[in-house]
Amino acid sequence: MNEAKGVRTVIWTALLVFTVFTFLSLTRYMYRVQRLERVYRVVATQNAMLLATQAALETQIASTPNPQEMERLIRERMGQVQPGEIPIRVIPEQQMRHDDALAPPLRIRDLPPWYVWWLLFFGPEPPAVTSP
Repeated sequence: MNEAKGVRTVIWTALLVFTVFTFLSLTRYMYRVQRLERVYRVVATQNAMLLATQAALETQIASTPNPQEMERLIRERMGQVQPGEIPIRVIPEQQMRHDDALAPPLRIRDLPPWYVWWLLFFGPEPPAVTSP
């Protein structure tokens, strides 16, 4: 009788341990599933945004079949230049200071290193430059 009671105790203990481990593995599985569902929703949202952007770009390309017109739009909106070209930006008269327009161009290579650092840290009002 004692032996049968010991066997039943071992079986119930094993069943309890198995149940606890099964419950723990199911909770870990559910946590992973929830995390994957969140990632799936984020990726689905990003995919929808990319598809909308693609549709808008396709519509824009279809509405502008002329290659020269497309090149002009790309140059204007994105500032793209071809190799060998020098981009020029026009500054409106209201933004331009006349004393800067009359000053000779400042070449960094011609300046001593301490002067360049002075310009970087303190601005364009350095002490007089002495040539070495």
